Amino acid sequence: MSSKIYSKSSIVLLNLSGFDLIVTPEVENFIPEFWHTKKTDEWQYIILPRRSVSFLQVFKILSDNCSGKLCYSRIFFYELRDRPVDIVLEPIDTKSFIIYGSNPPFPRIVRRILANPKYSNTVMFIAKFNETKYDKYKKSVAIARRIFMELSPVTISKGLGRLLGVKLENIDGRMKVTLCVSREGIKSTETMGGVSVDIRSINQCL
Repeated sequence: MSSKIYSKSSIVLLNLSGFDLIVTPEVENFIPEFWHTKKTDEWQYIILPRRSVSFLQVFKILSDNCSGKLCYSRIFFYELRDRPVDIVLEPIDTKSFIIYGSNPPFPRIVRRILANPKYSNTVMFIAKFNETKYDKYKKSVAIARRIFMELSPVTISKGLGRLLGVKLENIDGRMKVTLCVSREGIKSTETMGGVSVDIRSINQCL
């Protein structure tokens, strides 16, 4: 995981395909065998026998089946059946997830989501656990959401492209804000709403 966007004191809120994905520093230390350390009888096996499965549909299913709980999912897309996707997450609401780990590394998953691929037959294993970790990040998530809502129209009006993400990093007790936008190649610092923010393209952020 690139230290440019993730650090021990940062969270990143990404708005992708209609979903908010809040990525925690824990994602750097994700262990694929996560579920071996947990005990649960709540396993589900879901088959999507379709010709056009998107990440949007996958996250909708995770939202429906993991509500209010820490959740592990292994996803097999037919076209990538020898390279499953592992995600450890917790739904905050119907369209928001806090991400604690992934395999492959989360930047690769983000790039797939942005490319909006369509897969055929998909199989999902889902395990739910009776625990939550969200309280640890609740305050930071609220701040990131407020910044996103306030500055999203500003980035468009300034010709910076669509706002895709907000990074918050605590440096010596001060909050550093980085905006991740859709416009390629941009790297600047601007004052918005009285706050100095770094502007980076989404690829530079990842």
